[in-house]
Amino acid sequence: KNKINICFLGQVRPDSGLELVLPLLTKLNKDYGINLIIAGPHTVHRENIQNQIEALGIQNFVYFHNWIKVENIHTILDDCFCGINLLTDEHSYSSYTIPGKLIQYLQMLVPVLVTKNNGLLIDIIQEYEMGIVVKPIQENILNGILSLFNNQVPFQSNIERYFSNHRHLKVEDIVKLSEKSQDEFNDTVFTDTV
Repeated sequence: KNKINICFLGQVRPDSGLELVLPLLTKLNKDYGINLIIAGPHTVHRENIQNQIEALGIQNFVYFHNWIKVENIHTILDDCFCGINLLTDEHSYSSYTIPGKLIQYLQMLVPVLVTKNNGLLIDIIQEYEMGIVVKPIQENILNGILSLFNNQVPFQSNIERYFSNHRHLKVEDIVKLSEKSQDEFNDTVFTDTV
């Protein structure tokens, strides 16, 4: 059985890219039964997204949750085929970090749909096919969602295989990686472990 939900975890910000996904949901829900789950705190930007959802008439297939305890995250992600972080700001501070939502998605074997400015894991996500990296353009986002939806098992298997082959990394290693520049990160740590 295919999973049917797209998930966005975390705080909705002006550059979260959700406004690019919302207009696609009518077609995605009608043709494939796909829904969107947004889980995170109430903010002004989340209220703006809620207003857009109402204006588009798609409130029947967008579900909101508050923050979820880590031990309960599976209740949200178990039926998700795609975790999104579609940052629209090319200079987002996330491009210098490892966004926590990506770790949450991947550890629950949820493939990701992200933009290239999502930090230090992007090259690994692409190289090991644990998701799709797109430009923040609706056509690319739609194609990425459909590719993840139609290839759920291969993408989930790629995530599982990657983490099975890289069990030796500890939290301290990940923190050290986040302190390195993108070039150092790509040129040293993971090329040595492949």
